[in-house]
Amino acid sequence: ADFIRSLNAAKYFVVGDDWQSIYAFRGADVSLTRNFKSLFAGSDRVFLLHNYRSARHIVKLGNRAIRLSGDFVKKRLKATRSSAAKPVFFFARAETAGAVWQKFLNKYLSLNKLPAVADLTVLVRTNALRRLIEAEAPEGLQVMTIHKSKGLEFPVVAVADLNKPFNAGDLQQDVLLDEVYGLCPRVVLPETGVRYSSLAHWLARRRGRRELLGEELRLLYVALTRARDLLILV
Repeated sequence: ADFIRSLNAAKYFVVGDDWQSIYAFRGADVSLTRNFKSLFAGSDRVFLLHNYRSARHIVKLGNRAIRLSGDFVKKRLKATRSSAAKPVFFFARAETAGAVWQKFLNKYLSLNKLPAVADLTVLVRTNALRRLIEAEAPEGLQVMTIHKSKGLEFPVVAVADLNKPFNAGDLQQDVLLDEVYGLCPRVVLPETGVRYSSLAHWLARRRGRRELLGEELRLLYVALTRARDLLILV
């Protein structure tokens, strides 16, 4: 906000979408877009509500996903294209993400009614999983991280490894540094050495979980809405 004000312009035209803010790990602050009207008094907000990329069922699923985040600019996107097929969920019992993926790929290749594998793009959360899938991928299959896919579109998208839990390891530290509550340590009882969350630590963890959940749901929204015609969740 301070940078925009430092431009000292007579008018500002700012484009942004808090639903697709997925770069918190690089320092991006989604609150600038979310709270723009309060940061810049007298500003107007114009919504672009028509989605010209994805089929109706995909847009509808994206709307539902982002609402789970709890804190977002309220709007409802509308699809301009009808759906040929509803999103597909693939479930498999396996010990590793690679094994689940192999089961999915075998099933996909066995069904003649599905688009060719060359039309399939697989989106993953991490580069580690991308490399794992690429090592066993048939010719023509495209694999990329969700972050890299932002701004792109594909006829068929499979979002892989959706059963993986969120990484909340940073919130388990004995001392948390929070931009709202400051330095937030656990309390250690001198008699026993047992550690308990102080009020500040508890508040920082709660805020951190909320921010983590919001970021991951925005990442899911971006992944879902890269698909034009068919979306598969693995």
